[in-house]
Amino acid sequence: MDFLNGRMQAFLGPPGSAGAPDDLEAVIIDFIDQAEHTLDIAVQEIDNPRIASAIDRAARRKRPGTDRFLRVRLVTEGDYLKEDKPVDPPDKEVSLDVNRREFVTFLRGAVDAKIDFNPRIFHHKFIIRDRGKAREAVLTGSTNFTTTGTHRNLNHVVIFHDIGVAAAYQSEFDQLKEGIFGARSPKLTTSDPLTLEIEGTAVQIMFSPDNNPELRIVNEILKAQTSAYFMMFTFAKSTTIDDALITKLQGGNFEVVGVLDGGQSAHTWSPHKALSNEGASLRRETLPNNGKLHHKVIVLDDETVIGGSFNYTGPANQYNDENLFLVRNPQVAAFFKAEVKRVFESDSLSADFN
Repeated sequence: MDFLNGRMQAFLGPPGSAGAPDDLEAVIIDFIDQAEHTLDIAVQEIDNPRIASAIDRAARRKRPGTDRFLRVRLVTEGDYLKEDKPVDPPDKEVSLDVNRREFVTFLRGAVDAKIDFNPRIFHHKFIIRDRGKAREAVLTGSTNFTTTGTHRNLNHVVIFHDIGVAAAYQSEFDQLKEGIFGARSPKLTTSDPLTLEIEGTAVQIMFSPDNNPELRIVNEILKAQTSAYFMMFTFAKSTTIDDALITKLQGGNFEVVGVLDGGQSAHTWSPHKALSNEGASLRRETLPNNGKLHHKVIVLDDETVIGGSFNYTGPANQYNDENLFLVRNPQVAAFFKAEVKRVFESDSLSADFN
């Protein structure tokens, strides 16, 4: 779906039994295939062979009218590439072999591939395409570049065609290339996140832990007047986000509707009981094929959307490498709110808490 005169695109997946409209694998591959000069990729995990092939293919492609190849750089989470002990027998398939095979393919090709130096979680999911050129754009969202992420889990992908957004993400990527990860990132808690105007719409770009996103989200919730609709993979009551929602519920005349991942919300640290006790309408996902609700998105007052890679946890705010976008636009808000309602109201996708 196009918004802001085509300068923002939003996609929801997967289709099939999950019922979302978009093939996220195809969206990501098309974005990569349109690159003509550069790709800077920061993503937690890559095990989708078609996406990996598109990255490798891009690195072997020549720039238009030149003999120079595209510059393709990649930073990814190292934990998915390690082996705790030698595999016995050596040819035995283990759960992360596909990740290792794809990474070796990148190294054998022309991809400048690096692993993260974050002892916590490198949780980014973004691509910067053709920085400073005609096809300059950023792809981000909640989707890992995995077969599960694109075909089984409920996720979103957003593409911004904007020089300011690209500059913000490029600054973050350049930090990563310099070896600055997680808690080593410069803290910007006393300054506002980058705010842009795209076609008359305010857009904010935030990074964790640089911008203290939890504080930004809490502030937005406390400013909201009527409602909060959300879908969240991991929501822990150790954050102040649940406290902000409870404060709004206790103030009266405020609606909270949310869907939580079934597995993650089964833990004692989930805030669903406290929220439900104050009047929130919550359900847990029950997707087919062991799929997960992997969104990290909230819609406030039918106007503001906050999405990206950021789960509502303390580590996500303090230690992980994360990225978020905030968009103040009624059409964008309606698009994401409709998906929250669709999942919430579908008995085949979600169920009441016991």
